[in-house]
Amino acid sequence: MTLAHIPKLKSSLFLIKARPFSLLAHLSIEQKLIDNKIQCSSCGFKLQIKDSAISGFINEQILLKHPTFLNNSPEKPSKPLICERCHAIKSNKPSIPLVSIEKHLQNMDLEAFINEIYSEIKPYSLVIYLIDLSNFLSTIIPQVLAMKSLKTCKIWLVINKMDVLPEDFNISQTKSYIRNFLHNNYETNVALEDIFFVSSKSGLGFEKLISKLTPLQEKGQVRNAYIIGCTNTGKSTFINTLIAKIKPYSSETRYKKLDLDEIPTSQLPNTTLKTLIKEVPGLKYKLYDTPGIPNEMILGSLMSDLLRKNRNLVIAKKIKPERIDLLDGNVLFIGGLARIDYNNNENIEKTRLLTHVYGAYEIALHRTSLEKANEFYLKHYGGLLRPVYDEKIEKISFKKHELELRFAKNGECLDFLEIFGLGWLRFTKITKNLEEKLRISLFLPETVKFALRETLMSLQDPTKIYSKIQKMKRRNLEKNQRIKRKILTKNENS
Repeated sequence: MTLAHIPKLKSSLFLIKARPFSLLAHLSIEQKLIDNKIQCSSCGFKLQIKDSAISGFINEQILLKHPTFLNNSPEKPSKPLICERCHAIKSNKPSIPLVSIEKHLQNMDLEAFINEIYSEIKPYSLVIYLIDLSNFLSTIIPQVLAMKSLKTCKIWLVINKMDVLPEDFNISQTKSYIRNFLHNNYETNVALEDIFFVSSKSGLGFEKLISKLTPLQEKGQVRNAYIIGCTNTGKSTFINTLIAKIKPYSSETRYKKLDLDEIPTSQLPNTTLKTLIKEVPGLKYKLYDTPGIPNEMILGSLMSDLLRKNRNLVIAKKIKPERIDLLDGNVLFIGGLARIDYNNNENIEKTRLLTHVYGAYEIALHRTSLEKANEFYLKHYGGLLRPVYDEKIEKISFKKHELELRFAKNGECLDFLEIFGLGWLRFTKITKNLEEKLRISLFLPETVKFALRETLMSLQDPTKIYSKIQKMKRRNLEKNQRIKRKILTKNENS
């Protein structure tokens, strides 16, 4: 070594000494995490600093600044620690780290999921099954309702996201409709004890649910409550809102940000990666937040990567339906997600088909002619036609379905078309021939399902509703006439 190397050696030694993190510190932090079994306060996974692709990863620089590691205390940290993924979810960062267990959940089929996750449900527990009201049929899983292990459990069906529905939604007869629908369409081994309508986001409907929970606790019947449901039905938000409703925040802490020990919530599928246990203050309940049920029939299963970039595809705000008028020979593109062809060339009389699309507001709707449809799709895929399943158009293959729509005498369609994971469509036809049936062609990816169902917005024949409206108008007119007569008689007498 020459004298010329001495300044460089001194500078390198100085950098090693001044460096805030060393191999020795790395080993001591890693050993401390293992010995104390420190977990993420949000997701419950053990914290680790080895691999960012594995759940529970946290940056070691954050740990160095934490009081527990600064003071070299053997006790568990008083200040909660959260992993990198939970921090990104709570901070609403555009990119969320994808961990290996999330990939495992995405690739798991329904039978394997039930055997692995729902085998933990204890007998005589309360099972709260969350259904997304904006995607009603796609979030009811018959295999879950047919589970023999749930025979001894109390089953509550909680219909969530009632706040996103449009103004003309009729909820008065929905409960009886749901009971009849489940009884007529599914073979179940469990009996539904009660049905609730709530909004986990706004807190609507929780008072009635809590009033049912309290007597159960007083009798000592239920100690464990499991929250189950498909991905993106709002299970974690439901638990956070339930705890907040039971133990309201004081005026001092009402406007604080989310507490670190709350369950992370996001519009992304598979936000919850393991069963989390939360204690409910005041009720001594144990709430089990389970991972979302994988469902390949819905759109989100094909778009998990794109949903990470654009979360507005999930219906989370009040739905404002968009109207598109279709004439014979027209094609409606619902983004790059679905296509509807309206072609009834054999009809002598032209019929206009009014189509109302109830879905997320980020989905672009475009109408074109049948002759230009294929060219329009290839040219504007990913541009005007957004969102799409995959950025590469050749990866998606569509399947054609022929549908026959039934209409009442007033032109209203007797059924709604629900596309699983997308929303639903309502049709109205304008023509002189009121008894006519219409046919449409629906193009969807092969795994995505759809169904024609009775509308939840109006559970009766539209003709009956039309007659009821006419009766109400006539009664109001008669009432106004009576009031006018009384006023006239009073004036004459005076």
